[in-house]
Amino acid sequence: MKSRIFLALTIISLGAYSCVSPKKLQEAEAKYGQLNGAYAELQGKYRDAQDQAAKAKNETDKSNFVSKTMQSTIDDLNKQIEFLKKNKQRALKNL
Repeated sequence: MKSRIFLALTIISLGAYSCVSPKKLQEAEAKYGQLNGAYAELQGKYRDAQDQAAKAKNETDKSNFVSKTMQSTIDDLNKQIEFLKKNKQRALKNL
């Protein structure tokens, strides 16, 4: 019984060792290294893109705030113009 288990383990270990040739293993490890490096590079680019997107969003928010503030000022000035026109017309009628 013990010899069968030993024999089975020996066959499995030999079979597992001989499944992949050392050359193929080295090629796979080299490919893994390349892919891992490319992945790290892409992660860096992704983080940079996220930072740029966040900066662009902040600038857009600031621009929108300035635009709304300016539009509010324009509206107020237009109301003042209308008020002054009406006062001018009343003053001309009174004269």
